[in-house]
Amino acid sequence: LRYQPREREDPAIPLPLGGVVEVVNLPLVVDIEKANALLRDPAVGGMAGYYVEMIRVEQDQVVAVLRTIADRCARPLWFHCTSGKDRTGTVTALLLGLLGATPEAIVADYACTVVDEAAVVAQVRRQGWCTSGLPQSHMRADAEHMDGFLTRICAEFGSIPGWASQAGLDDEHIARLRQELLAPNQA
Repeated sequence: LRYQPREREDPAIPLPLGGVVEVVNLPLVVDIEKANALLRDPAVGGMAGYYVEMIRVEQDQVVAVLRTIADRCARPLWFHCTSGKDRTGTVTALLLGLLGATPEAIVADYACTVVDEAAVVAQVRRQGWCTSGLPQSHMRADAEHMDGFLTRICAEFGSIPGWASQAGLDDEHIARLRQELLAPNQA
């Protein structure tokens, strides 16, 4: 789940396992400048609002990521982003919700994310991002970010499966995720 060229070409981000694995580059945020503006817009409502806007604005990309994961989840799979909390955290929350995890479990999983703030700031600056003006909370994986995201998803779409249905993720992909990622008695 890498961004466009700035992130993909960063020499500090080597491709995993020296090219032995299939790398699928699906930028979850296509317009970096728009994303940057959303992060700084107080009307968006912090990180929870940013996550909602990300899945709204980049709905087709998010669905493509979920389909790609469903199509490959029978094998070991690794997906990531710069800090592992925003794009990765949002996709993970959606996956867990599609698998039937409770909102409390999703929030607890997200809150386990450890973010090395200094490393993230250095990396995004190398890629040309401006970090000045961002609230310090934007650099952390606070439980309230994910809790707010899930609350907004439920208010607007009823549930994560409700969002997925509206967004165009078909039942076949959801069934494949459940079949491959849940224990047989849970699928």
